Amino acid sequence: MHVADVSDPNNPNAVEFGFPFERLNDVYTNAEFVFVSGYNYRQNNRQGVTVYSREEFPELEEIGTCETTVFPGLISSFGEYLYINNNASGTGLSIISLENPSEPSEINVLEEIRVGSSCRVYDNFLIVGERYQGIKVYSLTDPTQPELVGWYDTPGRAHGIDIRDDYLILGDFYSISQY
Repeated sequence: MHVADVSDPNNPNAVEFGFPFERLNDVYTNAEFVFVSGYNYRQNNRQGVTVYSREEFPELEEIGTCETTVFPGLISSFGEYLYINNNASGTGLSIISLENPSEPSEINVLEEIRVGSSCRVYDNFLIVGERYQGIKVYSLTDPTQPELVGWYDTPGRAHGIDIRDDYLILGDFYSISQY
């Protein structure tokens, strides 16, 4: 993981780096923390998320870790929860409680998500791009127990998603679609 000063875009400068995992899959930040998902395949087969404090940013201090059931991929958040999709077949979508950021804990796994290639929170909904089954929409009325409220099978493989102005934009491996 690298932190770079890009205040002068013509001369980026590395200011911090670290290796919480052998393979990093995603980085997500908010005003207080940086979250990194990844795994170790040679050392101890550890997989999960590491939490860093931004209190002395750009220096990052590791304050907590959480092992996950899922093979960790992309991170999204809602309130005091992280949603981490799987990055491999058959492992679900992990829900991490940040009630105590120095002791994050996996509190639920949506096992019906088989190959979640992306996830985003929009309003009170979790939108999951599931590679072979299209887009799934979950209500976050109870953020610890997302409820499936909608589904749309896309023509290709649902990969990257973003949401702007009430429209979902999907890269489905073969094309870009807007819904």
